Amino acid sequence: MSSDLNPSYVGLRTDLLSLITGSNLDVLDVGCSTGINGQYLKEKGMARFVAGLELDSKMARLAANDLDGDFCGKI
Repeated sequence: MSSDLNPSYVGLRTDLLSLITGSNLDVLDVGCSTGINGQYLKEKGMARFVAGLELDSKMARLAANDLDGDFCGKI
């Protein structure tokens, strides 16, 4: 992971992940950062498809490696 990214935005958000229940979900991760949370959901079988939306282009490029769809920009 790039060391020039703000570390407060790139960690696993267990507080949010604990609120998600189910399996094989389709997930839209708004503010997906580097995609670590979506990757976690897929690895645990909780999500089958994760699309991410991220404003920071560096983070979005990293997220694109692990998510099924990644969009960089504002909505």
